[in-house]
Amino acid sequence: MPGNLCRMWLSPFALRQRPNALARALPDFGQGMGACVRRTPASSWVGICDELDVSRPMPDHIPEKPDAAGDLRERDNQSLRPRVSVAMATYNGARFILEQLNSIAAQTVPPAELVVTDDASSDDTVAIVKAFAEAAAFPVRIYENAARLGYRGNFMRNVALCTSDIIALCDQDDVWYPEKLEQMLAPFADADVVLAYHEAWLIDAYGKRIELARILPLEAKSPPSSLFPLRNPYGFSMLIRRELVDFSELWPKSVDNLKTDTMMAHDQWFFFLACALGTIAFVDVPLAGYRQHDNNTYGVERPPRTVGERIARWVNVRSKEYASFTIAAHVRAAILNDSFDRLGPEQQARAKLAIVRYETLSRHCAWRAAIYDPGPVLPRLSAWQALLRDGAYSNRTRWSFGRKAMLADFGFLSAPGWLLSTVPAKRDGLPKPSATDANASTDPAERP
Repeated sequence: MPGNLCRMWLSPFALRQRPNALARALPDFGQGMGACVRRTPASSWVGICDELDVSRPMPDHIPEKPDAAGDLRERDNQSLRPRVSVAMATYNGARFILEQLNSIAAQTVPPAELVVTDDASSDDTVAIVKAFAEAAAFPVRIYENAARLGYRGNFMRNVALCTSDIIALCDQDDVWYPEKLEQMLAPFADADVVLAYHEAWLIDAYGKRIELARILPLEAKSPPSSLFPLRNPYGFSMLIRRELVDFSELWPKSVDNLKTDTMMAHDQWFFFLACALGTIAFVDVPLAGYRQHDNNTYGVERPPRTVGERIARWVNVRSKEYASFTIAAHVRAAILNDSFDRLGPEQQARAKLAIVRYETLSRHCAWRAAIYDPGPVLPRLSAWQALLRDGAYSNRTRWSFGRKAMLADFGFLSAPGWLLSTVPAKRDGLPKPSATDANASTDPAERP
């Protein structure tokens, strides 16, 4: 009997309506079975039908069995996907934090955990997180700092508390788009990728999109020591491998790229390690809304509005920032040297290359800062010539300044005195970012 006909005859409906016809058909399966069925009275078939609850309507077709192999493949994919912790450092974030928390809960790939370290907030931040934790589909661990650490120390404490293979750095006031974690985990299929970051939209306080943030657009993958290491993307866009956290005991030795009297911010620190020791991936898709408001710790710097501001920024970047870069690059070389014994052979080779490049970069930055330092022209001209001889103006790598910089620096050597006078004595002479640090008055060491 064909399979479909067999299913028809064996349906509860057929058992109730045609038990004798069923008995006549079943001998096709074999004489023994047919005889057994023929000896069964019709009333017994009705009893069997009652047990089968034939009052329910029969489907028009017999549903196919689930694809067991497909289910197994999906479970395998989930088991192979690395676990991800979300590291959120908070401070007085009650205004926007619930929207950020809800966007984490809406991820197509949920995190293994959310770790929140609160830096002694005086508003309802902790209460909001605790209420969210009660209904969250994933563990939420909340730690309250007994004393303020500042955003740098708070983030560094947070990542040390995370337990997953991958850690997603998270601000308290942004919005993640639903596929962020799913798309950002993909680059980590390459075992050499130690940090990945993505593009984002700038949004206002109400969540309205302003424009693309243009967060350090690069190639999809950048191998070790291939990037200019003193510029980094914003931390909210980063995911890192936990192995980078193992170097945290060296973090107190670091200096901020632009503020050498304090330690690196967490995003600078991890980008520095990743640039030297592994591959960096860039996902050129906006996967979050980067909120700009009055209380940002960091915001996107607004463009200069006047000719004077343009000149001041142009000169200041080269004089003050390159003076800071001189120190920062030297310190980074020293940190890599201190970490050498804990590295494997391949990472040691990468660290050696990075150390040489950082020491060279430190020397080049000192010379370039000298060009923009108001003073006699001859020492400044000597600095320009030293850069030219040392290959600092080549276009071979991102560690060099390029031909346009060579022309700009040479042009500035003959600049009039009024232009040199635009160089501010402090970095505060630059136009302020669009949003300032809310904690600046009480915690000046944390001011960006």
